[in-house]
Amino acid sequence: MLVGLTWIVRRGATGKVSVSAPRLSALALNGQGARVLGAVTDISPENAEETKLFARLAKDYEALLKGRKTNVTLPETIRSLLSVWSKSANHPLEKGSGAWVFKGAPGELRKVGEHWVLVGLGRAGDEIGVSVFTP
Repeated sequence: MLVGLTWIVRRGATGKVSVSAPRLSALALNGQGARVLGAVTDISPENAEETKLFARLAKDYEALLKGRKTNVTLPETIRSLLSVWSKSANHPLEKGSGAWVFKGAPGELRKVGEHWVLVGLGRAGDEIGVSVFTP
């Protein structure tokens, strides 16, 4: 299970591009024989305390991706919840030329250095999600 950040990129009616604030997200990859199953989820706060914690963690992950931090420590409660969630990864991935593709979903997952990068269309088809996950 890897944790990182996701940004949503949208083009407005005037053609102007906007990029959302980063939000915490997680990637689970599970081997099942010769198959690889995966899942991606946003890590959403459930109360004001978690909202503050997740904002700090998002800033920590931004600093990590920019090379200003060497690691980010997740609180045990988040690690344990994600550990349980990661076992439910059930979306088949197929290996393409240089990228993994979630079968039936418009997007690609690639290993870039130490990180995994996912680029895909949003549910409405009018946005692009860009996620960077780190070990």
